[in-house]
Amino acid sequence: LKSKDVTSAHAEGDSVVAGAGYTDRWGASHHRRVELGSNQLTCMDRIDGFAAQATLRWRLMPGDWQMDGNTLSWRGYALKVHATDGVKLRFALTSGEESLYYLRKTSLPVWEITLDQPCTVTTEVSF
Repeated sequence: LKSKDVTSAHAEGDSVVAGAGYTDRWGASHHRRVELGSNQLTCMDRIDGFAAQATLRWRLMPGDWQMDGNTLSWRGYALKVHATDGVKLRFALTSGEESLYYLRKTSLPVWEITLDQPCTVTTEVSF
């Protein structure tokens, strides 16, 4: 994969903004724009060109995360997700693994957001 539409990190008002995207050999594309403020991260993912469905995954720090519709929260952190164009999203809080060291895996919560139509998915992370 080659990056395209790369926007280097730069200041916009009180935030820092950056972005990049790619298109795979089957025509599926993903472009992400992130904006970091003093107490919020906004992530806009434009997802397009997939065959049946696409899944956006947020790997989370271990904890007792609680899901309420399109919002996930734990200990003062909150993630809220919505889509453009009236696209309905499906949410699931699952378990995944990470490996920070060779030969060592640890379990962690994963929030999966599945869509079946091209759209922009916006995730707002408050801290």
